[in-house]
Amino acid sequence: MDNGYKPELHDENAGIPALRPESPDETSAPDPAANSSARRLDAFAAAETSDPAANGSTRHLNAFAPAETSDPAAKVRKARSGHARTTKKKSPPKARWTHYVPQILLALLALCALSGALRIWLAERSGDSAYAAGHGGATTGSAIPQTGAAASSGTGSGANDSGSLGGDRVAGSQIGSDGSFLAGTDIPGAGPGPGPSQSPGNSGPAQGESATTLNIDTPETAAAAGLAATALRDAALLAAGYDYDGAIALLNETPGISGTVEVRAKIEEYEQIKTTLVRVNPVTVTHVFFHSLVMDNALAFDGDSREKGYNQVMTTKSEFMKIIQSMYDRGYVLVRLHDLAYEVKDADGGVSFKGGDVMLPPGKTAFVMSQDDVCYYDYMKGDGFATRMVVGDDGKPTCEMELADGSVVTGAYDLVPLLEEFIESHPDFSYRGARAVIAFTGYEGILGYRTATSYSDSPTYASDRKEAARVAQALRDAGWELASHSWGHLNMGAISYEKFKTDTDKWESEVESLIGPTDIILFPFGSDIGDWKPYTHENERYDYLYRQGFRYFCNVDSSVNWVQLGKDSYRQGRRNLDGYRMYYDIIQPDLTKRKTEDLFHAEDVFDPDRPTPVPPM
Repeated sequence: MDNGYKPELHDENAGIPALRPESPDETSAPDPAANSSARRLDAFAAAETSDPAANGSTRHLNAFAPAETSDPAAKVRKARSGHARTTKKKSPPKARWTHYVPQILLALLALCALSGALRIWLAERSGDSAYAAGHGGATTGSAIPQTGAAASSGTGSGANDSGSLGGDRVAGSQIGSDGSFLAGTDIPGAGPGPGPSQSPGNSGPAQGESATTLNIDTPETAAAAGLAATALRDAALLAAGYDYDGAIALLNETPGISGTVEVRAKIEEYEQIKTTLVRVNPVTVTHVFFHSLVMDNALAFDGDSREKGYNQVMTTKSEFMKIIQSMYDRGYVLVRLHDLAYEVKDADGGVSFKGGDVMLPPGKTAFVMSQDDVCYYDYMKGDGFATRMVVGDDGKPTCEMELADGSVVTGAYDLVPLLEEFIESHPDFSYRGARAVIAFTGYEGILGYRTATSYSDSPTYASDRKEAARVAQALRDAGWELASHSWGHLNMGAISYEKFKTDTDKWESEVESLIGPTDIILFPFGSDIGDWKPYTHENERYDYLYRQGFRYFCNVDSSVNWVQLGKDSYRQGRRNLDGYRMYYDIIQPDLTKRKTEDLFHAEDVFDPDRPTPVPPM
């Protein structure tokens, strides 16, 4: 289905009512963790013990009391003295303090024994088996002391200010035993209890091995505990994105922690999860795409000449967020095109394309996402869309939106920052940091900057090109893949071959010169440069694009997946998730004939602000 859209340019942007932007929802995860050393000390102050060592202290303290005697003569003298109450007793000579040294020493020893017994007992009660095992106690748990100067790292929204291991969160999620993230729970390796592969009765090192123990008795061991906390948190982030090898390497290579009980348990857990992973077949992966998102429905659907096009091929913010939430709930995981297949060279210098080894837990489904025309054309101004992409204060790409009164707001006003926020709170939605493919034309410019040569007389031309290049690099740094959408948004399979070459060359000189080399082309209008048969170099258009460096070719196809892994390229159909597709799914009563039912239920997503019926294409 041809789902491209290129309205004519318009200069009409006056009299538009002020935008009422929605601020993206912000969530924060509470951090109930308390410093475990504080818990231990508080418990010590309040605890009562039944440890036999305590009885010893009582016996030693009784040495200070007068002793009973068995001497009969002494008893008689004592009895007599009881009757002679009016007789003044002669005070016995005062003993020198040195006479009590043995008793004092015994009392101090008893107190030390009592203190040690209490510490071991409290360590066992709190699950600090590393301390208890190192000081003669039973090993009934598995945890390094949860204290130390752990530095905050990663993108966790609930970092513990005290630096303790307990309670750190990565955007309110946790890795489950199957490798998936469990929303709203603590990250693994950061809590006091045993992990999924541990049990309280079987958490120590393997037979014949020894585990390093950490406690808070010295600054050095406290620092080591903090180092372990940071490494465990960073490893959890890697594992959340299915990079179990990276998580294991991090824990093994961080100095001084690989022998601790909790770190070893995490390594074993990640190794176990790896055995359950399933390789993704690169020719069965679906690819979904969007255009610029409608951020203000009232401005986009206001009855003017552009409403029809927006209604057909655009997606609203509300619809987009519901779509990705539904896909997340159904186990979809975003992957890169370059992870699915890539070019390799053999020993003789020959080149071929090889399927990638994307490994996911059972029940997870890989998919690719892309966005077309991320150029913020002039005709879109005042219609409820972002106006350009910028680099935020945090170094990440975000969007500006110009209001009717000329003021500018910055925030999550299009797909890129919205998806970034979603992945931050759902890290298992992205395979090893994958992001979507962002495609540009060049006839006006890219990313909202007027970088085309037709704007070379503009006083902002040079600065626009510089800033556009900066934003493009920020996108690459954040994991986004960049692509061509042709220079002039043309039907690349229908135009003349000469015009085809001219357009390709202009894209290279005006766009690729800003964003850097790219090997992905997303054909406009759902077009293609060949039929369903695999490309060959006898196809002059394919051959020309190949010689320009392109290796990934994407058309538009409403099938769940349409993929060809060729000898020297990867070809994939894309599914449009827009007003047209959703509306015509809703009016299709047979669910088996719907085009999006595997991703979401259209009635649950469709924005009620849309004018209906949506015009046919």
